[in-house]
Amino acid sequence: MDNRRSVSPAARHRRTRGAGVVQATYPTFRLQPAPPAGFGLPIGRVGALAVALGVGLAVGTSLGAGTAHADDTSANTGSTKTASSAAESPDEADDSDRAGDTGSATGSAPGDDEEPDDETDTDTTESVDISAPAPDDTDTDTDNSGPSEPAIAEPAPTEQDDRDDADPTPRTDSLGHTTTLISAGPRHAAETHSAGTVSAPIEPVKVTSAEPDTTAPAPAPRLTAPDPAVTTAACTACSGAVTAHATLTTPVEVSVTPVVTVHSVLSIAQKLLAAFLNPPGGTAEPGLLWVALAWARREIEHTFFNRAPRVENQEITLALGPGDTSLPIDLGATDHEGDTLTYRVPVSGDCAPDHGTVSVDQATGTLVYTPTDPDFAGTDIFTVTVSDGMRGFHLHGPLGWLFKRHHGHTDTAVITIHLNPDGTPTTTITPVVTDDTLTTAEDTRGGGNVLTNDYARGDDGSTAPGTTALVASLAVGPAHGQVILYGDGTYTYIPDADYHGTDSFTYTATSTGAGGGASATATVTVIVTPVYDPPAGDPATASGDEDHDITGRLTGTGDDLTFTVDSSPAHGSVSVDPSGSWTYTPDPDFHGVDSFTFTVDDGRSISDAVTVTVTVDPVNDGPVAHAGSAVATEDGGPITGSFDFDDADLGGSTPDQLTVSVTAPAGGTVSVLPDGTGYTYTAIPDFHGIDTFTYTVTDSAGAQSSATITIVVTAVNDRPIATSGLAGTVAEDAVDGAGGTLSGTDVDDDPLTYTLSVQAEHGFVTVDGATGAWTYTPDPDFHGIDTFGFTVDDGTLISAPVEVTVTVAAVNDPPVVGDTLSVSTAEDNPLTIPRAALPVGDADGDALTITLVGTPGHGTVTVDANGAFVYRPDADFHGVDSFTYTVSDGHGGTATAGVSVVVSSVPDAPVANPDTVTAGTGSTLIDTTDLLANDTDGDADDLIVIIVDHPTNGSLLDNGDGTFTYVPDDGHSGPDTFTYLASDGSLVSPTTVVTIMVGTLV
Repeated sequence: MDNRRSVSPAARHRRTRGAGVVQATYPTFRLQPAPPAGFGLPIGRVGALAVALGVGLAVGTSLGAGTAHADDTSANTGSTKTASSAAESPDEADDSDRAGDTGSATGSAPGDDEEPDDETDTDTTESVDISAPAPDDTDTDTDNSGPSEPAIAEPAPTEQDDRDDADPTPRTDSLGHTTTLISAGPRHAAETHSAGTVSAPIEPVKVTSAEPDTTAPAPAPRLTAPDPAVTTAACTACSGAVTAHATLTTPVEVSVTPVVTVHSVLSIAQKLLAAFLNPPGGTAEPGLLWVALAWARREIEHTFFNRAPRVENQEITLALGPGDTSLPIDLGATDHEGDTLTYRVPVSGDCAPDHGTVSVDQATGTLVYTPTDPDFAGTDIFTVTVSDGMRGFHLHGPLGWLFKRHHGHTDTAVITIHLNPDGTPTTTITPVVTDDTLTTAEDTRGGGNVLTNDYARGDDGSTAPGTTALVASLAVGPAHGQVILYGDGTYTYIPDADYHGTDSFTYTATSTGAGGGASATATVTVIVTPVYDPPAGDPATASGDEDHDITGRLTGTGDDLTFTVDSSPAHGSVSVDPSGSWTYTPDPDFHGVDSFTFTVDDGRSISDAVTVTVTVDPVNDGPVAHAGSAVATEDGGPITGSFDFDDADLGGSTPDQLTVSVTAPAGGTVSVLPDGTGYTYTAIPDFHGIDTFTYTVTDSAGAQSSATITIVVTAVNDRPIATSGLAGTVAEDAVDGAGGTLSGTDVDDDPLTYTLSVQAEHGFVTVDGATGAWTYTPDPDFHGIDTFGFTVDDGTLISAPVEVTVTVAAVNDPPVVGDTLSVSTAEDNPLTIPRAALPVGDADGDALTITLVGTPGHGTVTVDANGAFVYRPDADFHGVDSFTYTVSDGHGGTATAGVSVVVSSVPDAPVANPDTVTAGTGSTLIDTTDLLANDTDGDADDLIVIIVDHPTNGSLLDNGDGTFTYVPDDGHSGPDTFTYLASDGSLVSPTTVVTIMVGTLV
């Protein structure tokens, strides 16, 4: 029985290429047909864990009888397939199967060397096959020659599918119609190839794949990704019924076949009975308890903690011509328990499509959209509701009946269709490529076809297999081997000798034919598994001086080597660490040839002993210098000390002549005493801390030895120093003032405090004692140079005060005007307003220019030679008048003010104008109203007539009612006159004449 196990991330719908073929993937436990004789295989630790977790199914009995059988038709291969690879859409068939078929299978014969440290034997992993009916044109490596047991479907416990695909995923039906889902890229599994050992000489091998179907698809409407600028519209009328979802990224395919409880029970009964009616010849672990517990857990979860189905919003662009219908659109609904799902799209109402009809295939979970208006171009929105309510009794959580929106049987999504009536296809053909993976053994060539999982996609939505529509070429070669790549995609990879690990190369796929020429690149990752080689050490030689360590590094061939001394040297000692680094220490004064041997161990075998030959050269025994130390005080003057060294040759017949030299210390100076036995050290001013210098002793043969003298200079507190030369700049009347940071130094590195010692004369200064930050605010209108002083304090001593200079730059002050000036004058009298009376001024003393802005409403204003305003009211005006003026300092500063003029009223005398009256020869009535009609009074007072001179050719009688009677003299004919005054009761007008024309009245 092939007990491999793969778990699909989720049960998913798949659209078929052929009519009537339903493709779906279900996680199942598949029992292979049993041959007549075999052996028992227990579930094992991994299998039992899978059953307990609910991701598999096992059959066992409490009597210990198992139903496992040997499968003599199965073979361990280096290619591991998962149900997800078989469940991809037909356009996305996993090429790893094909490549694995063309390459030789990887396996280990009994007795072959293995290397567990560097590789993993996947053939021994316990697993459960999860498979599904494969489409006719999809490769599969599962042999279904015999009758298969009913599969028990159980989706993986996954909340939702991860959707990281970046490109649209084209899917082609039997008519050649291509569907592209928004933001969903081709979900190709990485192509995996395995290669076995090849004993023949390495030469180019061309690997071919099955001949693809090259039949050109019939022209069909296109389903393409929408313009990114288009925003998904919400179905507002039914938004309350739609669960909020993010916009669909990658559709999640779901199972359309439910878990049938009766089917499961019958299958379990069949396995139980088979254990007794047809028991195998071997034994197996008792598994009935595991089976019962797993079955109970799944049934409880399925019935009382059922999860609601999920369906995501989608936004799709369709290019359909008149009479066209979209190809099936996958709704991507999911149900955690694999329940049967039903779909519903409203046929009327706000949530139904307005410009087309929708039909749903309940079996596959796809819909087809048909426009009803061939001339419509725009957006059509409708909802789709998915339900698992057709299953038997179950609860969505303990309180699922109370929270049906999130725990009920249904979920609703909004489908947005963007319609474009222009269905003319384009001709550009674009390669769509997917990275591949090849596995081969060390020193063994491998190969495959890089185009098997690639395809060409036209702008019209049509697709073609990569092996027929694309040409491959090498872009970047591998780093640890060679590759031979042919145009049809077949390749041979030859790893470097003894190399194992990960390598890669990059190829370019270029589309061919009409509309071709576009290219894309992908990477083939090569995993070179190691092959065991016995370790071997490398002989080595080394040399060095007498009385000195000699070091080296052992080397060998093999993986993860450990080096061990096999035999020690005769004239010294040697130490070797596991990495191979060794140190040989000769015996004192020994010189000559010595050797030791070592072995290497890779954890699996130990090599033969290998010799390392060490040559020790004789050398002069030079002096040996020893380190020393001394203590000095800061600024305390020089100190003296002694060198500590010895020389083995000093007591010989020809003693060495020694010389001593020193290096300069960083914190002072040093000199060697005349006899060479000691030194004098002087620290530089204010230095304290640790200082060092090196002295070197040289003998007459040139041998040297060096050592370090350490001087500790103890600190003495020093007065801090305030930093001088600080300055700042600020503009006159600046609101924020000037600012900066005071600083100081202290050779003892004590923390410093800053203090204001002298306040500024023309401003105000504040200082932050901890940070030294200062702020200067100048006095109003001040500009020029100002200073202030500060000191720093180290907690013990205070520095001398230091002055900070602040430059206040002059800024022009605009003129200043006061309130509106109020003046008065009498009616009909002009008014002069001297310039000095105007409320204006300038802080800078600038000469001011006064300009009239506007004219008054009831008079005129002029400026005389002295700059004074002369106001003249209109005749007879009295009341309040005003005008404005502007003051400028000539530097851009201006100000505007106003003048209010109160004109007091003065009584005005009436003005009488001459009149003419026509009269007959008899008496004539003259009305004063007629006489005053053309007379005026500036105060609008009522006027009366006062007779001054009577007529000379007649008489004038006052009737007392405001009228007069004129009686001409007898026989008079012609003009006659009299005079009168108009009076307002206080003033009278000048005398005016009334002319009476005496004659016959007409």
